[in-house]
Amino acid sequence: RYVKLLQKDIIYIYKEGKNVIFVLENGVKEWERSTLQKVYRKLDHSNMYTLGRKAILNLCNVMRITDKKIIMKDGHEIEAGRACVSELKEHMISYLEGNL
Repeated sequence: RYVKLLQKDIIYIYKEGKNVIFVLENGVKEWERSTLQKVYRKLDHSNMYTLGRKAILNLCNVMRITDKKIIMKDGHEIEAGRACVSELKEHMISYLEGNL
């Protein structure tokens, strides 16, 4: 099975069982049998952020960050600890400064 995905179309990626699920802007979900770490190594890191073992976020599609949640473009809420959220906020500031 081969599916070509453009990184710009990925909203976020998460782990489900032994599969990694790619959530795309068009609402489609694609999967690959892999680990988040292996997938992250294949990506351009300029706009992608790994949220530990929980998810990989496309920073272009982060809409809001609260104390314990990250809200993505598709409305999905990803829960995270305060330390992760704090680090993500710093990373978002650097990302936005470089892309404005």
